[in-house]
Amino acid sequence: METLQAYLELFRETGITILHPSTESYAADWSVEFNFHQAVRTQWEHMIIGVGDLSLERAEEAINDGVIDLAAFGRPFIANPDLVQRWTTGLPLTPYDATKHLSVLK
Repeated sequence: METLQAYLELFRETGITILHPSTESYAADWSVEFNFHQAVRTQWEHMIIGVGDLSLERAEEAINDGVIDLAAFGRPFIANPDLVQRWTTGLPLTPYDATKHLSVLK
């Protein structure tokens, strides 16, 4: 937490007001008490963008709880360019598959 506090203070000094902490899994424990985004929120008063294998439900919960202000959905969007339409109409999502969806990187 001390290292996090030091980084956040440096960000404040530069005038940064939006953070996009990147984690493999939003829900993964970062400390005994918090996941990484929750730990950042305890020390950061500005905007936080959540990411890390978020489901729509978990993102809504995190926003409603005040942990994050916005949610990012990289892999679901890559696999489902019509992600918003699928969510609003209840269509199933195509699972993300790096070998299929990122074949241009081979």
